[in-house]
Amino acid sequence: MNNNGDIIVTAQRRAEPLQRTPIAVGLLSEEVINQRNVSQMRDLAGTIPGLFLPKTNSVGVQQIYIRGIGTSSPIYNGAVATYVDDVYLPRILNSAVFGSPDLERIEVLRGPQGTLYGQNTSAGAVKIISRDPGNEFDGWVSGSLGNYKAREAKLYLSAPLVADKLSFSIAALHQENEGYVRNLFLGHHVNGTRVSFGRAKLKFTPSERVSFVLAGELAKDTSDNAVGTPANYPGTRPRVTFDDRELRQDYKQYAISLHVKFELNDHLEFRSITAYRDFTNDPSTWSTDGVPGDQSGFQLNIDDNHFSQEFQLNGDYQRFKFTVGAIHFQEDYKQNRPAWSRSVYTGISSQTKVKSYAVYAQGRYGITDSLGVTVGARYNVQRDRFNWFGYRSNVDLDILAVTGSVSNLRQKTDGIVPKFGVDYQVSPDVFTYASITKGEKAGGYNAVAGSVPVASVPLEPEKVTAYEAGTKLALFDKRVRLNFAAFFNQFNDYHAVVQNPIVNGQQLNIPLITNAAKAETYGLEFDGTARVGRDLDLRLTATYLHAKFKQFDNPTGAAASDYTGNVMPRAPKLAINSGFTYTVPLHVPGKISFGGDVEYVSKTYEDIALTQPVQRYALVSGNLLYVSADEHWRFSVTVKNVFDKTFRITKQIIAAAGTEVYTYNAPRTFLATLRYDF
Repeated sequence: MNNNGDIIVTAQRRAEPLQRTPIAVGLLSEEVINQRNVSQMRDLAGTIPGLFLPKTNSVGVQQIYIRGIGTSSPIYNGAVATYVDDVYLPRILNSAVFGSPDLERIEVLRGPQGTLYGQNTSAGAVKIISRDPGNEFDGWVSGSLGNYKAREAKLYLSAPLVADKLSFSIAALHQENEGYVRNLFLGHHVNGTRVSFGRAKLKFTPSERVSFVLAGELAKDTSDNAVGTPANYPGTRPRVTFDDRELRQDYKQYAISLHVKFELNDHLEFRSITAYRDFTNDPSTWSTDGVPGDQSGFQLNIDDNHFSQEFQLNGDYQRFKFTVGAIHFQEDYKQNRPAWSRSVYTGISSQTKVKSYAVYAQGRYGITDSLGVTVGARYNVQRDRFNWFGYRSNVDLDILAVTGSVSNLRQKTDGIVPKFGVDYQVSPDVFTYASITKGEKAGGYNAVAGSVPVASVPLEPEKVTAYEAGTKLALFDKRVRLNFAAFFNQFNDYHAVVQNPIVNGQQLNIPLITNAAKAETYGLEFDGTARVGRDLDLRLTATYLHAKFKQFDNPTGAAASDYTGNVMPRAPKLAINSGFTYTVPLHVPGKISFGGDVEYVSKTYEDIALTQPVQRYALVSGNLLYVSADEHWRFSVTVKNVFDKTFRITKQIIAAAGTEVYTYNAPRTFLATLRYDF
């Protein structure tokens, strides 16, 4: 927030007031992150209009959908990109970064962001911004306890090493719980969380116009993967499983980045962002049967590293502001997936190498003090190289014999994604905008293809043309903020997962992700906050969404597999979140406040055939906060699913293995936290 009381965001790669940013941006400030105890990606649910996070009982894998568009698995390219300090993360298998104690804010950019952020932002982007070290000593430490043996510890420390020249910061967290699913075969709780994360930063400022920020991250996650409740098994009931395997992952990650900033003069700023990230998740065991024995399941063992180098030049010449840049990104993604079905053991191994390059430019020209026009474009080239083989294995998951392979497959795609927009400051309190934008999700190959024909078929990019108009109001001396957005998106070559496709005239009894459809989404979004008096804050977000397939190229040949007209998966027609925070006007040392939220989501479907519905639900959460008079001590309690509601969130049928399993939402959970600020 600046001196004028404006909330500042960097959605367009430069700092500007939220209420004068001509795109739909949702924001979680540091205060809200702490108040709601945001510890995982799932905790963002209900906080931002248009953002839908399907419920899951797996910590490491969280699907992200914006305006009805997303990706069901981190194996595939995402439609919603995640950035940490402007560094792109192509795969999210550990979301501990969302709970890091050095977070300054989280921005959610809704709608295609291809011009400034590139491919895989056809639905939007989530930006995580962490705090840089400062020139003053600052920090805090906290500890938390909750039900299901929840324990959490966080530490943040920032301090100067050389006054006004060199400073550092450290952020660390550890989270664990036993999980809320009871395994009656193993005799203990499962789907537990065990996450550790740390980030260190070193900031060097040799002059007022030059700065270097070096950051390093370490993460370890041995949490349990999703566990299923089997249907029609003796003694089965919600949140119970009988699986005889420990469904645990072994995720390890390290990352390093360097941000360089040069203010060339009063109008031009040059930035360089260099980043490298490496992670493994091996072994990571999944079961899709929920019963003893090897009916159905797999291991998804991953080794991934990626590097990016981006250069930016930002200009500010009063009426004309612009950003131009160039980026190189490359990834080496290896996966091995042994699997079992009715005690028959097979496997898939593949390697995908990606190299992409892009140049982009976007500028806004102020025709008058109130009217502005934005024009931008990005040209990108991507090259994919793919190797794959299938194999037979044994109960120990050793490779016995190769059953098929393809090697050195190559695909090159390129394209231009333009943007045109206009904005108008109607009055000091009212800002309006409209835009036409194109975006795309990258193509490539199916890393877990089940046969040679499927492995040989490349995907073309998924493309979208988006139309958006919005109004942002800041009323009553900025005590009331009301933001409205309307959107219409047209998708071509939509990436859909279909069962039993026909490839080269042959029907295959396996799933395939393919360019299957044309789709459209349109809707309305509302995001509002209000300060009532000195003590009461109100908030309301609401989304109305229409998302349907307009045309479906039938890759199975079966009439029942033409999904034209079907509602798109994970696209609730209505989603509403309302909440409040009230500061109790008591004459006691310190300050006491409490609040609550209600999240409502209408009925959705997990699949394109509409055979796996998720019922509508409304969940209530609450929080209580005490801050001591000297503001050193804070005590808080957060409660989620206050009324302990239970409902099914997924249904999975594996016909070949004869299994049907469900998963259920989290029960009531609470966490009590004591924090000390230095």
